[in-house]
Amino acid sequence: MKMKNDFFETSDMALCVTLCALGFTLDCVDRSNPPRAVFVIQREEGLDETIQRYWSHSLAVDPLAYSATQKNIKSRLYQ
Repeated sequence: MKMKNDFFETSDMALCVTLCALGFTLDCVDRSNPPRAVFVIQREEGLDETIQRYWSHSLAVDPLAYSATQKNIKSRLYQ
């Protein structure tokens, strides 16, 4: 059984896209509280450190991977 602590939740799409482009797994998109969607990402080793690096502007992401991941997440968001 998965617990709430097994997941990281954010409504920041850019953060979600970055994390997914780096290999973290988007579990689901929670649209139960419109107009804001919440992206639910599985908590894995290195996630918290990657989030800190995102906010401190010390993270690099391949632009083609970012773009492809963004398209994929948008399609999940609007389905």
